[in-house]
Amino acid sequence: MVFPIHVSCSVPPLRHPAKGEWGCILRTVIPFMLRLRTDRVLLFWMLPNEMLGKMIDNFFRTTKEASVGSEYESEKIYFDKLHKRYSKPVHAKENTDVRLGYQVNANTFLVKAYSTFGVRTVAANTSHIIQTTVAGMLFYRVPEKFYENEDVPEGSFLYEDQFQYDMFVLQSHSAYRVPEGTRYLTMTYQKSLFSLHVVAADAALSSDLNLQSPTVTRKLNETQMPTQMYRVLGQHKFKN
Repeated sequence: MVFPIHVSCSVPPLRHPAKGEWGCILRTVIPFMLRLRTDRVLLFWMLPNEMLGKMIDNFFRTTKEASVGSEYESEKIYFDKLHKRYSKPVHAKENTDVRLGYQVNANTFLVKAYSTFGVRTVAANTSHIIQTTVAGMLFYRVPEKFYENEDVPEGSFLYEDQFQYDMFVLQSHSAYRVPEGTRYLTMTYQKSLFSLHVVAADAALSSDLNLQSPTVTRKLNETQMPTQMYRVLGQHKFKN
């Protein structure tokens, strides 16, 4: 299980390590690969620690590319294409570069572009704290009544619902508090280092975090969404 489930007592500010620090950090890293099950719930396949030695070049290349920020490009993110990618069998050698991620510790992740945990729900009396480093992220908020009468498992990735979500851009070097009851999905759009903590809703956190709400950041409008949005909407029957 990659997604953090235990409540953290504190949330240390996250920074992108200097180049020379990654060698020490490597000792705690656990590699994993993402796969979508037939029930459309994401599975994170933890790779044996001994395999990390074979992925050293990939790991350090990822750290280097995650240290340079880039702008979000709407044309590159289509959930239906990602659904096909995630559904392919996992082969450590054949699709490492696009599906391999690294869990640096229980709450910190170094991942490739288009990495997601699927739809997640912030449990009662808790909050989720998301911190970005050099790279920003996309935040998709599920409308409050969208899944009201449906049993949607945690970690679901339902490609046909992409344009029913409210879409926001989380900025680089920022921290966000996601309140209890929120259903959401995050998506990286480049190689990224970020953290996610589950904390008590009333937890007193460091003022150094300068926490923001993810829904007051830059919201994407229709001109910033993929140009094929209306084609996709026309192909699927969406809920009201």
